[in-house]
Amino acid sequence: SEEDDALEEVKRMCNNSRLMPYEIPRKVRILSEDFTVTNGMLTPKMSLRRNHIVKIYQKDIDQLYHP
Repeated sequence: SEEDDALEEVKRMCNNSRLMPYEIPRKVRILSEDFTVTNGMLTPKMSLRRNHIVKIYQKDIDQLYHP
């Protein structure tokens, strides 16, 4: 799947960076929409609106940590 391919690429890049095993992601989620000011995911200064993002994607976040 697309997520599996992305995870393999992330792991390859992490291994090349000599990261510790606990620093390497075990799962990734590819989202269907970009983070923009228009959809409320970014501020006008292009900072993440973390509380809003967590509220929208809480189910996905939970699935990554608790399968």
